[in-house]
Amino acid sequence: MENQSKLGNASERLERLPLSRFHWNFLWMVTAGEWFDTVILLNVGIIVALLGIHFGYPPGKGPIILFSYTFFGMLFGALILGRLADLYGRRTMYFFNLLIFGIPLIIAAFLNNLQIIELLIFISGMGIGAEGVLMDTFISEIMPKKTRGKRLALAYTLVVTAAPIGALIATIAQKYIPNDAWRIFLVFAGIGGLVVWVVRFKMIESPRWLETKGEYEKASKILDKIEESVMKEHGLSELPTPLPSKPVNKTQSKYSDLFSKEVKTKTYMMFIFMFFQSALFYGFTGLVPLFLAHRGINLNKIFAFTFIIYTGFLLGSIFNVFIIDKVERKWGLIASILVTGIFGLIFAFSSSIYL
Repeated sequence: MENQSKLGNASERLERLPLSRFHWNFLWMVTAGEWFDTVILLNVGIIVALLGIHFGYPPGKGPIILFSYTFFGMLFGALILGRLADLYGRRTMYFFNLLIFGIPLIIAAFLNNLQIIELLIFISGMGIGAEGVLMDTFISEIMPKKTRGKRLALAYTLVVTAAPIGALIATIAQKYIPNDAWRIFLVFAGIGGLVVWVVRFKMIESPRWLETKGEYEKASKILDKIEESVMKEHGLSELPTPLPSKPVNKTQSKYSDLFSKEVKTKTYMMFIFMFFQSALFYGFTGLVPLFLAHRGINLNKIFAFTFIIYTGFLLGSIFNVFIIDKVERKWGLIASILVTGIFGLIFAFSSSIYL
């Protein structure tokens, strides 16, 4: 505790750091796992279509129940494993998330029982749900606030590349091995997740989280190593003195804190927004292949069109990287919702698709 009072707490010590390789390496380790999660998450509709080919469903159709297995898995992962990250640490749960994501997918790829495959994808979905909520938290705790918005936007831009790349992989696999293309898809995502799991052994624990648990000495040792590497990289003999701050007290967060008098209005607003945003976004991306199949488009064109749609996600995300710190978050959000709504209605009522 004495050491903390001399050097400042983790927040202030992290805020004074210039952007360095440490930040970029951290961002890569966080983003890479979410990238492979997103290969599955935003291409679940494609997986349904590919499984449909193998199990004899009509063209462009498939075991639609898989949507429920995936998203219920995400729900349980976010609620249960996300909570464990507050209890046992960001780094600890980051290892666990990718294990329960990658291993079930690889096992599922070698099976032929649809019910067991769906169950394994449910388990994998738990890893996806936990990874998503933890990514935002971990980046916010490590990145300096003056660049935090741009780094989060960059992380999501990198992550969203998984959508068109996943669609491209599905297109190629379906062309050459149509009956087993889904196996290639699951193995690709599963092995990728496990590779990132190995890389994450180099990841640090969050000093801010350690301080909330009263582990001031451990937090300070991690910060010492970070500061040493940053000073060496930038040729600095010392860093700016941390701004005075109140000592960080050991706390135990609870879900009921979300409904405290100070923040309950914001909590309700975010619940409403995230509910409809998630339903529309994930529902749309998941059901796109089925929408297009209903219009009589063949499977090869469906995957190609899905690739085009997902490329739009990437272009929008790249645009956001450059404006996120120049436009107030509220107005940027409102504008993006309006644009999404307008083009979504045009898509819904369009009578022809040209490919």
